[in-house]
Amino acid sequence: MTYGAIDLSKIFIPPLVFFVSMIVLFLARKTLFGVINKWTTKVDSGYIDTLMSVIRQPSIYLIIALSLYVTVLFSELSARYVTYLDKAILIILILSITTLTSDFVSRIFKQQMQTLSSIVPTTALFHGIIKGMIMTTGFIIMLAALGISIAPFLTALGVGGLAIALALQDTLSNLFSGIHILVEKTIRVGDYIKLESGHEGYVDDITWRTTRIRMLANNIIIIPNSTLSKSIVTN
Repeated sequence: MTYGAIDLSKIFIPPLVFFVSMIVLFLARKTLFGVINKWTTKVDSGYIDTLMSVIRQPSIYLIIALSLYVTVLFSELSARYVTYLDKAILIILILSITTLTSDFVSRIFKQQMQTLSSIVPTTALFHGIIKGMIMTTGFIIMLAALGISIAPFLTALGVGGLAIALALQDTLSNLFSGIHILVEKTIRVGDYIKLESGHEGYVDDITWRTTRIRMLANNIIIIPNSTLSKSIVTN
């Protein structure tokens, strides 16, 4: 159907195909999750439970990508719009895979480290490092897939690294102090410590910036890692 020189089918069909595809795929997702949930209640499947818990958000990204692909496949779009949509699909796919991988690996790492807490302490700092490495890798893959050279990016990062390091001295000091505390193992999650200030309690968590100590009254003391590493602590 045309109106003047405008073909209305080329305007209304792509959004219609996209939304219909979204509805169908969301219904299929709901059905599939329901079947898998019923199956996992009958078997001991820790890894599958973990995968299902982290796949929910990335699966939404995947549905959007598939809906865009169906739209390109069944709609008469110009080559320019097809190119844009192809790039959008690629970005969404890489984003969904990266998000799924980072969440799944970090949760599996947490489960495994809970059984090896005497060797490697389980803290939010290690989880953040693992997720950060995976997300950075995904970002680099995304740039390469789009044909964007990462050499200028790395050059700019190197040039601006000094300025960033100077601006984030306290943050970086806390980060490396937290890593030092974990590697040296003088303080671990679960230890009962007393600070030179007189405060005492159990080490609740060691994050990338602070250490949290839970007092017997259930109050939380938040101490920068750099301050803690310089303090006299009785463990």
